[in-house]
Formats: sequence, structure tokens, C-alpha cells
Amino acid sequence: MLFIFYYLLKEEDYFLIIATYFNEVITVFTKETSTYLELLSTSGTHSNLHRFKELLEILGNPQEKLKCVHLAGTNGKGSVASLISAILQEAGYKIGLYTSPDLVSVTERIRIGDTLISEKDFERLLFQVREAASKFQNKSLFTYFEVLTAIAFLYYKENNCDVVVLETGLGGRHDATNIITAPLCAVLTTISYDHVQRLGSTLKEIAYEKAGIIKPSIPTISYPQEPEVLDVITSTCQMQNAPLYFCDLKELTFINNTLEGQVFNYKNYQKLSIQLLGKHQCYNAALAIEVIEVLLYLGFTIKSEAIYKGLAKAKWPGRLDIIHHKPLFLIDGAHNVQGALALRDAITYYFKGKKIIYLFGSLKDKDYHQVLELTMPLGQIAILVTPPSTRAIRADLLQKQIQNYCPQVFAAATLKEGTQLALSLADEESVIIAFGSLYFIGEIPKILETCL
Repeated sequence: MLFIFYYLLKEEDYFLIIATYFNEVITVFTKETSTYLELLSTSGTHSNLHRFKELLEILGNPQEKLKCVHLAGTNGKGSVASLISAILQEAGYKIGLYTSPDLVSVTERIRIGDTLISEKDFERLLFQVREAASKFQNKSLFTYFEVLTAIAFLYYKENNCDVVVLETGLGGRHDATNIITAPLCAVLTTISYDHVQRLGSTLKEIAYEKAGIIKPSIPTISYPQEPEVLDVITSTCQMQNAPLYFCDLKELTFINNTLEGQVFNYKNYQKLSIQLLGKHQCYNAALAIEVIEVLLYLGFTIKSEAIYKGLAKAKWPGRLDIIHHKPLFLIDGAHNVQGALALRDAITYYFKGKKIIYLFGSLKDKDYHQVLELTMPLGQIAILVTPPSTRAIRADLLQKQIQNYCPQVFAAATLKEGTQLALSLADEESVIIAFGSLYFIGEIPKILETCL
């Protein structure tokens, strides 16, 4: 596993970020671009699809030229998207992949195959979007995600992508990606509680928002869902006359599951292998296979060999991601109840009897109480950090709460201090797990490099 790390050089005209996870320089932005992106990040997250549609019309409606696999869900969207993308690449197709959030650089969100959009292309297309936005009488900013989505549509269209695997940012119904009208199919990963302030306080309300990506007569493929979620999806598909398919987890059997990867059978596919860790990733792979089966029905040419090779090659950083050995150091994006359950199951399976040291930080608007309740009793030491976000909960405020679950609890002033403390308390057989927010885990590999 290559390490992700980056450093920031502030010069007269450039901000330079270098990351080796993707084996390339991934971001070199002018000061003007960096300032504009920072400004966009203050513009909120509520998309106005009518206004966004007008922006895309000025840009020539690039989204209308794309064939998209559209994904929504609470957990697993990025993993399933990467698995689908990897299979289609192995089948010989040129694949655009649009995901969020990013761990290190915004350019991670927009890629073709395994190659991230270049800084030159990003800035060129950003300029086009800014020029289009300047034509509006209402000068209020478009959202950060709307601008990135417009850039992605332009990039994939001008590069003649065969398929775009398109992940929603938040929800589905009012998400900027939902501007597309006729995707190849809609894909729903696991749906549970998250972003309740925006999507609703009940599973039914959340499912209604996610199911907003279901389109008339377009096939929908879903992960097995809770009954109230299933009711919403089923009724939506019936209203839209959309065929509905599910992955059948009863047809999945595990053969081998180690820290090197997993081997499993699914339906007629025998001895499938993936690098992604955690049994839930095998379930995600099953959902990806069902999507591929639908694409086969739609006329795509995808041999079984491409399914095997694509699954085996697929990677998705920041999800039970081993970034160091001796001590074993993992970063994981678990930040809600479903993610915490998957992490708890992985710890119980892979690390039984090991000394577990947590590096944890969270945002105030997350259900961190339940996340702590599910994970902390399995650990011996918890080191709390404050993620770099205005929405973060301070580490010292979490300390008393976690003392009810974990024998030793520390609050670190910085991420580096927390990482150093974790390493100092670990031996070669210990397991350090950084989790709780994607806002900080992407920085850990870089910090780790300076600590070892």
C-alpha cells in the first residue's frame, strides 16, 4: 500500500499539493483558483436545480451527452462506484468516475479510469463555469458541489467517456447530480440515518430523498434495505414504472477473509476476490455485480473475466485502509451508525485479542454518541482530536463522554500530537485506528510520515 501524504508550499502565485497515493502531482492551483474554491465552500450546500439547469444550458448541457450510472445511499456509494468503474474499465470502456468527498485534493473527485483530472484541465473548466455563472443577473454563488459537478460534466463530455459512474453528494432528490434525466440505471446502496437535519429524521423521509434519483422506466438496483426503506423504494419504482432489482446476500458465501483481502462466491461467480476489507465490502461487490448484470441486459459487452479482474483491482482509500504495519495503522471513514457497525464487526473479526488504540474525531452534527457506544468498548485507549472543520466537536468536550466506554482517554491539541501519542503507546502488535470523520483521516498518512 502506497502512503498518501502531502505538503503545502505557499509561493507568490501557487499553492502546491503533492500526493503519492495516486503516484502523481495532483494539484497545482493558482492563488485565484484557491481563493475562489475557498469562497465557494462558504456558499452553503443547498442546490437550486432550476438555477443549476440554467447554468448547464449556458455550458451546452454536457450532461445530456453522458451515459450515467447514478448512485445514492448513506454508506458504500464510493466503494460500489469504484467497483463498478473497475469492472467496466477491465471490459474496455472509458469510464468517468465522480465521487465525494475527497481525502487529500478536490481533483480526486473527478477522474477517468485511474487518472485524476489535471490541475490545468480543472482550472480551465472552472474558468468556463465562472464565465457562465457571471451571465446571471442574480450574482449569488453557486454551491461548491454544483460547480464541481458542472466541471465534471464538461470534462467527461469533452473526453467522450463511454460511461460515467456518478455519485450523489447529499441525498438524491435535490442533489446537483440529479439534473440528469435518463441515466442507464439508478443504484441505491445501504440507506440509514445520516444528515438528518437535511434529509429528515425518519428512515422513510431519508429514503424518500435518496429514491429521488429513480427515473421513469429506468432500471433501479438496490442493496437489501430496512422494511420502511424498502416500501419507499418499491412504491417509487411502481410509480415510475421502473424495473427494480436487488442483490441477494443469501447467495453470497465467504471463502477466505484476511488483511490481504477477501475471497467469496456470489451466485454463479466462484472465488471472486477483492482487496477491500470488511465483509460489508463483499456485499458491496455483490451489488456492483448486479449493476453489471443490468448493463449486460442493456447491451454492454462485459465478459466474466472483466468482473473478476475489476473486482480484484478495485481500491477505495480511507475505508479500513491499512497505511502502516508494526504497529498496524488503519484509517476508516466511519462517521455514522452504519459505518460504526461495519468498523465494529471488522475489529471483532480481524483484531480479536489485540490492543486497540483509537484516534477519533467527529463533527457536531453527526450521531457520534451512538458511534462511540458501538466502537469504544472494543478499545483500550482513545485519543481524541478535533477535525479541521467549523462543524467539529472539540476533543476536550468529548473526553468525559468516552471515559464511560474506554479505560484510557486522552485529548490531543493537534492531529500530529494525537498521532505521535498513539504511536508512543503502541507496540508492534497493537492496532491503531483513526476514524470518525473524513475531514481528518486524509491528513493522517502525511502526518504519520513525519512521526516515523
